[in-house]
Amino acid sequence: MDLAAQMPPAVLSEVLGVSVGAATGWAAAAGGPRAQYAAELSRRSKNG
Repeated sequence: MDLAAQMPPAVLSEVLGVSVGAATGWAAAAGGPRAQYAAELSRRSKNG
C-alpha cells in the first residue's frame, strides 16, 4: 500500500503487472494524491 500511495497508478501497474484500474483502486485506498487524477485519465481513455 505504501507504493500505491507514492507511485502513479500507471507506473505501479507496470511494476506489479496489474491493470491500471486495479492500481488506481489501490492508490485511492492508500490515499495517494494522484488517485483522483489517475482515475480521471483512466475514464477519459475508455471514453475516447
